Amino acid sequence: MRKLRGGEIDIIMLKVCGKEIDNIMMQVHSSDIDSHMLKVCGNEINILMLKVRGGPIDIIQLKECGSEIDIVLLKVLSNEIDIIMLKETGNEIGITLLKVRSSEIGIIRKSRLKKTI
Repeated sequence: MRKLRGGEIDIIMLKVCGKEIDNIMMQVHSSDIDSHMLKVCGNEINILMLKVRGGPIDIIQLKECGSEIDIVLLKVLSNEIDIIMLKETGNEIGITLLKVRSSEIGIIRKSRLKKTI
């Protein structure tokens, strides 16, 4: 995996249901990432409002197959993200080695999807 150069994250490895997704050139602006579109097996994951300011990340919204995951209070600690495991309706999304300059992001709290029966 490539290291971050000049405010750009070159590759983010996502494992979704045993499948690998390469997210190339995810722009990290001075304060936040506004939006970025990922294609997952023909589906789109939209990452909205990823704030990287050396402080907490407020909300990341992921849309996959019409479902939304709200990740609340991601905390920027020190150097890098090793593994973040997310559970969505029994599926696991693994974010491996996401390097954001000199900040490590770890999950403090995450909200689960509520199924409407």
